[in-house]
Amino acid sequence: MTAFLLDFAIVGTIAFCAWRGYKNGLIRGVFGVVSLIASLLVANMAAEAYSGEAKGMLMPFVGGMLDSTITDLSDEGVEYHAIAHDHDIDDIDFGTAYLALRQIGFPEAASVKIAELSIESDEDEPGRYFSDVIADRVSSVLSYVAVFGIAFLLIAIIFAVIGNLVGFVFALPGLRLVDIISGSVLGLFKGIILVYSVAVVVRYFGLLILSTLESTSILLYLVNNNPIANLLGV
Repeated sequence: MTAFLLDFAIVGTIAFCAWRGYKNGLIRGVFGVVSLIASLLVANMAAEAYSGEAKGMLMPFVGGMLDSTITDLSDEGVEYHAIAHDHDIDDIDFGTAYLALRQIGFPEAASVKIAELSIESDEDEPGRYFSDVIADRVSSVLSYVAVFGIAFLLIAIIFAVIGNLVGFVFALPGLRLVDIISGSVLGLFKGIILVYSVAVVVRYFGLLILSTLESTSILLYLVNNNPIANLLGV
């Protein structure tokens, strides 16, 4: 039931944005899309600038959790080579990282991404315990996504307030039909960008509700096939 409600909320969000676009018209619609894209860009810059400060606070917690998880998996005699081979990667460390991340609750796409980044970091910094390398990458990604999500929300609110003012200034009398159709299309586009942006955060913090997340259809697809996450590199 919870999974259905999450998928329904995604569809409802997109539909609501299209309806808002219909009500607001072209000018507010254009401003809304531009402001949403601007929010993504500014939030990305904020995350790159400040996520490092949050990373240090996460490292001890993440490191301890990964150490414990990897130890438990080793005791079970897991075939890491087979896991790496299944993902067309010839590196046993990938299997270690991937399975540990899945075990603690990361979804498929996030586990693959962080495992790949961990291997690259390990090659650049030889001599470190691999569990520390994974913890470093996980902490970096989580802190980045956390700062990104908070910054995105705050900036989007600011732009929404400005957008209401712009709508009052730029009215288009006589062009109402064109205005509402164009606004509806832009609202729909805005809704799609919005749900993909939320899915970036859920992609990593969805570990808190993993069993529910993997029971969904639409949300799980957005989490594992997310062009915004790929663009941001997380």
